[in-house]
Amino acid sequence: MSDEGAQRGYWTPRFILAQHSRIIFTTTGVDGWRKQMWPKILEVTGTAA
Repeated sequence: MSDEGAQRGYWTPRFILAQHSRIIFTTTGVDGWRKQMWPKILEVTGTAA
């Protein structure tokens, strides 16, 4: 579990980003999606919003 996941425990929703069959990032909550997951997806894919 990531440090962020360990701190937030069982919060939902949980978002998981996998690449090449490995989990590379996880976050929870709507704010986690907006502030962490979406920017990470853009970074990993080399795209812009």
